[in-house]
Amino acid sequence: MSFDLRNAAVALLYGPKDQYDAGAKTYLQPTTGGGKTAHTYLKLMNDCLKIYGTKYVGGDTLSIADCALFEMVEMHSAWAKAEGVDTYLDKPEFAELNKLVGTIKADPKLAPYFASEAYTKLPFNNTNAHFFKNEKASAESEEARAASVLCVAGTGSSQAGP
Repeated sequence: MSFDLRNAAVALLYGPKDQYDAGAKTYLQPTTGGGKTAHTYLKLMNDCLKIYGTKYVGGDTLSIADCALFEMVEMHSAWAKAEGVDTYLDKPEFAELNKLVGTIKADPKLAPYFASEAYTKLPFNNTNAHFFKNEKASAESEEARAASVLCVAGTGSSQAGP
């Protein structure tokens, strides 16, 4: 599901500018109607975490799946803020995603990464993405992160979840 979310975002971020302008806010808005929106995908992932009741996506060990999901949650939150959309990820319906993000950020093995410029300065996307060309982008989104690869590198894990 994380890659479904990524694919939907990439279609907007790297597609024609007019499609981005017409669709970004709709894609980012909280919705109950389903469809290929960030809310729908993030809610599904949150609900899976709730059903499984595990610390991470695949169990009790951090894996690449967690890192990919972590990056998507952080990017979508920063992107929503940059677009002036309610980030909704701090709401109770996303408690499991927030718990996952908090667990990853609290991992002492990852502390050097989260304190580094690799986390605080690198963008989520290539500079060709509309997200960083948007004049409404906040200072926080300018300091967006490329966490998925570095997350696993920081733990030395190469395990995939079951």
